[in-house]
Order: sequence, then C-alpha cells, then structure tokens
Amino acid sequence: MRPVVQQIVDNALDDLAAAEPPVDFQEIVSVPIGEQLMAKLLGVEPETVHELAAHVDAAMSVCEIGDEEVSRRWSALCTMVIDILHRKLAEPGDDLLSTIAQANRQQSTMTDEQVVGMLLTVVIGGVDTPIAVITNGLASLLHHRDQYERLVEDPGRVARAVEEIVRFNPATEIEHLRVVTEDVVIAGTALSAGSPAFTSITSANRDSDQFLDPDEFDVERNPNEHIAFGYGPHACPASAYSRMCLTTFFTSLTQRFPQLQLARPFEDLERRGKGLHSVGIKELLVTWPT
Repeated sequence: MRPVVQQIVDNALDDLAAAEPPVDFQEIVSVPIGEQLMAKLLGVEPETVHELAAHVDAAMSVCEIGDEEVSRRWSALCTMVIDILHRKLAEPGDDLLSTIAQANRQQSTMTDEQVVGMLLTVVIGGVDTPIAVITNGLASLLHHRDQYERLVEDPGRVARAVEEIVRFNPATEIEHLRVVTEDVVIAGTALSAGSPAFTSITSANRDSDQFLDPDEFDVERNPNEHIAFGYGPHACPASAYSRMCLTTFFTSLTQRFPQLQLARPFEDLERRGKGLHSVGIKELLVTWPT
C-alpha cells in the first residue's frame, strides 16, 4: 500500500506546484488525498467517495444545519453504503469492503445493520479525519515555523512529528458516547452507573500530569503517549496505516516545499466544527516563493 500512498501524495503535490499561490491547501491537497486514499481502501471510484464525503460533511454538521437536513443526509449516506455493500457481495474485489462483506456472508457473525454500522464508521473516520489531520497538522507546523524547518532539515524527524501533530491538534475533539459502568468520582464530579459520558481527546492530550509543557508544540517530543488513536480495546484499527500515510505525506511535503508559509495569520483561520465530534479548518491559504 505504501507505493500507492506515495503516488497519491505525489500527484496532489504536483497539483500544488502547478497552482499560482496563494491557494487553499485543503482544497488542492488535503481533500484529494483523503478521498483518493479512501477510494483505494474501499475499492470504489473517487467520485463515489466525493459524494460520500459530502454526505458525511453535512451529516456531522449538527451545529450548523437543521435537524431535517442532517436526517436526510444520514439517510442518503446509509443508502449509499448499503448499495456499495450489495455491489461488493455480487462482485467482490481486493478491497476492505469486499473482505468484510464476504467474511460476514460466510460466517454470519453480524447482522446487516451491524455491518452497515461498521462500514459507516470506516467511511466517516476514513474520509473526514485524514483531511482534517493533514490540514490541522500543516497549520500547526506553519504557525510554529521553526518546527517545520526541523522537518525540512531532517526528514528522519517526521515520524515523531506525526505523533505530536495528532496529539496537539487532533481531528476528533470528543470520543464516542460511553456508559458509566459503576458509580465513580472523577475530578470531583460524581458519575452514577448507567450515566452517559463523553470523553475529550483534546483534553487528555493536553494533560499536564502526562505531558511536560502540554500546550507547547514540539515535533521532537519524547515520550509522547497521546490517545489520538484511542486506547486499549478502543484503539483505532487503522492507526498503523494512518501513521504511514501521514509520515509519507509530511516527508514529501517538507522536501518539495521547504519555503511553504501561511498566507493568512494563524489567528484568522476559521474553524470548522462538526458538533461534538470532528473539528478542522475551513480554508488554509498557503504561499511559497515562485
């Protein structure tokens, strides 16, 4: 998969090089990379992923659009996933969806609703999250320009930098809903068994008991035991793949665009919040000497 990822990254950076700065990095680079990576993983056309991404974007925007529109987008998203699943059952390929569909047909370990739910999780996490991580990560690096230059000087630092990127500015603010299993007191707040609870990844990744100078962005931070990819039985199954993709991307970017800069002050960047789950940046204008 690494050569495929490298080719997708190279193509996106070729498009960036051909553009006239300043440009929206997210539109030219982050979105195409995220959508094409997911297309390869799912075994569908990039146009299909683009349509899925549009539904995901709207369905997750519970604080920005009305309930009726959110419901309509969720319904459209579920319908698309079911249609794709049926196609993969009829004509399986060498991709993740085909593997899941065929395995469940043979073993029947999950109901159809459970399969669709799992695939929705893959689609939501696989389309929106990589786009946000790439854009958020670059914004952090260019805001702390000395950190970007460290990666330009030594590509060997990129793998560790990826850990700091996902710790410092994760794409997911709030984790999935949990249920308290027994009465407990956390930081002076009493939670009773059966109560719903959300956990904040951002807060955990800035825990001063866990990290030295947690609000400092340091691409050489070590140790860096963040939970951006979850923890224990809830750890992201695609964490190794995500790390490989991000390392490939930021290595290529810093070597091809060593003088990349923000074209707008960091403080003026407009955040794109999607309810309690995903956060990103609406537009990331960048420039470089031509």
